[in-house]
Amino acid sequence: MKKVVVLRKYARGSSDEDLPNRPSSRPHSSNVNDNNVRWGACQKNQAVSTGGHSLDGCIQFVPGSGYACASCGCHRNFHKKEES
Repeated sequence: MKKVVVLRKYARGSSDEDLPNRPSSRPHSSNVNDNNVRWGACQKNQAVSTGGHSLDGCIQFVPGSGYACASCGCHRNFHKKEES
C-alpha cells in the first residue's frame, strides 16, 4: 500500500487561527531555568560508523555559535546536562 501525503496551500495573510492542527509559534516553556543548567562532558559516539564506541574527550561545553560547542563542534544536546 502506498503512503499518500496531502499538502494544502494557505494564503500568506492568514493568521495562526486559520491553520488547522498547527503548533503555536511560541517557544515551549520549560520547567528548568537555563541559569541553573551546566553542560558537562561530551557523550557523542565518534566511532558509531564502524560499530565501536569512542568519545572525543571534550570535558565541558564551551558556548560557540548557536548551540555548537566551540571546542569539539558538537551540538549542545550531545553534552551531559547537569542541573544545579
